[in-house]
Amino acid sequence: MPPWGWFGTFFLDSSRVYIGYRPTLMMSFLANVYFFGDSIISLRAVNIFLHTFNSLLVVCLIHLIQKSKKQSDFVSWVTGFLFLLHPIQTLGINFLWKRSSLLEATFLLIALILHLQKRETGYRPAKIFTQCLLLLLCVTTKESGVILPFLLGALDLSSSQRPDYFKQRSIIFLYSSLLLIVLGFIWFRTSYMPLYTSGSFSSDRRVLSPWNYFMNAFSVIPQYVGFWLFPRPLLMSDPLASPSFPWSGFVTTGFLILLSILLVIRLHWRLHRSPLMIFSIVVFWLGLTPVTSPFPLLFFLDQIRLYVPMIGLSCLIAISLDRAKTLIRFKAMVPLTLAVLIISYGVSSFFQSLRYKSPILIWKDVITEYPESGLAWEHLGVALDEMGEFTEAIEAFETAARVEPQNPEFMINALRSSVKANIPREKIQEKLNVILEKDLPIQQLSNVALLEIDLQEYEKAQKHLLEIIRILPHWDSAHLALAVLWEKIGNFELAQQAYLHTLTLAPSSQQAKDGLKRLGPAKK
Repeated sequence: MPPWGWFGTFFLDSSRVYIGYRPTLMMSFLANVYFFGDSIISLRAVNIFLHTFNSLLVVCLIHLIQKSKKQSDFVSWVTGFLFLLHPIQTLGINFLWKRSSLLEATFLLIALILHLQKRETGYRPAKIFTQCLLLLLCVTTKESGVILPFLLGALDLSSSQRPDYFKQRSIIFLYSSLLLIVLGFIWFRTSYMPLYTSGSFSSDRRVLSPWNYFMNAFSVIPQYVGFWLFPRPLLMSDPLASPSFPWSGFVTTGFLILLSILLVIRLHWRLHRSPLMIFSIVVFWLGLTPVTSPFPLLFFLDQIRLYVPMIGLSCLIAISLDRAKTLIRFKAMVPLTLAVLIISYGVSSFFQSLRYKSPILIWKDVITEYPESGLAWEHLGVALDEMGEFTEAIEAFETAARVEPQNPEFMINALRSSVKANIPREKIQEKLNVILEKDLPIQQLSNVALLEIDLQEYEKAQKHLLEIIRILPHWDSAHLALAVLWEKIGNFELAQQAYLHTLTLAPSSQQAKDGLKRLGPAKK
């Protein structure tokens, strides 16, 4: 186990671009490496196990919600198979860091199943503690786990056998405890974390008014339904807009909107006869809602965020097929439709998984569907650079810079690849001077320093790095770059100290570990 001093950084999902505090997720990776090693096969095998286990939990949950055992058998198992085999789920399995969605879903499903089993008989203190623990595990795996108490409430409101809140004080105490944890976590996430870490939210977001944000998203809804049912090989959207109002109250606002819709459905629509359908709609909506907005529409095409929502969508498809069986003219088509869905999903998932072997193929797929994503062009450039395709890498980075000119990191990366491509130093320096004329964020100076190290401008690089460390002493990238600088100029003792300090700030930094191996005992 790492020393207590690492608690603030070791458990961060990222300490640079995205402020995410995910100790449960990080501990799962630590346990994975400890018991099974750090090979890609073992890490992916655990992800496959979690996804399969989640599918069984979905079957169990749907079975408990359904009143009729006959309906439950069909709807629950169809939902489980669709959730298991849908091509969108290949992202959560193959992108190892997406274990956050897998684990989050595990804790959510266990909590929902326990709630169905205990709400009628009443909650004892031990069971309330268990639900609070599951909520803590959810939010420390992925921030969107704050939806758990709202899912429990939706489950109660949509059920014909909901508990009597006035007679069961334990239920009131349960919800009060869960909401206090949610509010405490939101405060920690929005007020404490930005002060404690050097991370910040992405600066490449265009600020829109809430109305424009909603209308921009609403205008592309027609293409979403087809995508949910028949997704393209890979799509990870990177929405470039965020609404221009404080987001600390978004979860509450989103829940109030959802609660209003739910009450309308409950009181006025005939859907009150199908609590499972209501709950499926709620799971789909709340699962899509980012922590930062009650309007999730811009994120509907983002496979990264579709793991939990697929529970609701799979259930809605299963309910539709189940109801089609009651219609004589559609009854014979249901088995054929179900077989086609399961086989097509399984085949598509298999071939989609094969593409994850090549990062270049992955990011080319993303760019095909989302050419305006600077993030996708940047990652393609990184993959090409690692393969030694420097000319193509430069083109990818420069395209990213054209798509998002407000982000100087893309052009800096292009210049670093230019050094490797042996482009004349004068041209590189000329472009670097243009970048330095702009008011760069302090974090970008570490990338500038790395470029200056590549150009052997060691004094300029040292000046920039020391300035960063003075302002942001916990910025691990700056300490890593400084270690590289000391190693380049032959000061191996200072380089070793800088690498060690980088590991105290970012214990998972493979570059720092490789640097210490390169130095070795002989160079200490």
